[in-house]
Amino acid sequence: MVQVIQLGTEVRHRFIFELRYDSGELYWDRCGRVARTLVAKKGWALQSIDLNGCHIWNEDGNLVFTYSPAKLDLTQSQNQDVLELLPPGEFAAIAEEFAESVIRALEVNVFPRIGFRLWTLLGTESVEDASFQISRMSFFSPCKALTDLGELSNMSHGVVVARPKHMVRVAATPFEQQVRLAPSVLAAAKVESHKHEKGQDKLLIRKLKARKAITAFPAAGVMIDMDAYIEDAPYPEEISARTFVEGAMEDFDVIRDAVLSEEKRQ
Repeated sequence: MVQVIQLGTEVRHRFIFELRYDSGELYWDRCGRVARTLVAKKGWALQSIDLNGCHIWNEDGNLVFTYSPAKLDLTQSQNQDVLELLPPGEFAAIAEEFAESVIRALEVNVFPRIGFRLWTLLGTESVEDASFQISRMSFFSPCKALTDLGELSNMSHGVVVARPKHMVRVAATPFEQQVRLAPSVLAAAKVESHKHEKGQDKLLIRKLKARKAITAFPAAGVMIDMDAYIEDAPYPEEISARTFVEGAMEDFDVIRDAVLSEEKRQ
């Protein structure tokens, strides 16, 4: 299968787990009790709490957990201190543990939706090149009637696919970002360690780390947004947060390969 972008440029940028529920009125009585339990876990701290929702934060992992009378969610995003997201299994384990604490406290048992979303960045030379690469993807390839209208200057597409165990919304769009890396990181990436008489090994390690930081934040490229979900989810009797996230991640690998393919239309 020919792929329009090499996977060596792939960066996992954001995880989002969400569980919606009905009849969460006990939030107003028990939100503080739940918060006290969760922030007692190592690395977590209370960010904010009010009548509309509670937010707790793990600074080291740039993780945010939020719960309210209507839903809960756990997110993790890249930043300059967190270049790589957690392994999916670790993220899923946190989602399950925290979700169970909220569900137990709020005594909810009806779940309109469970979802897990992944944003993946694939670097390209420019935003224009990203649009061109999307136009080559068989998953989103434009028909002749559309291309006959004129040159397509910006490509952004989305579809919803019914998979065996869940639905998946898939979107591809160009992105451009400006991440301010420290000047010392940029300088370290350019060092020619072999030209230094001393400390070559240390300089080489710093150079590799600096290049890894730069690679983690491609300036332009294609963002693949995949959102797996089940409506009226049988949670937690038939599916848990952990099994859902891990199953979705396995499916995302299959879908991503299909999205990036350049197969001819049948």
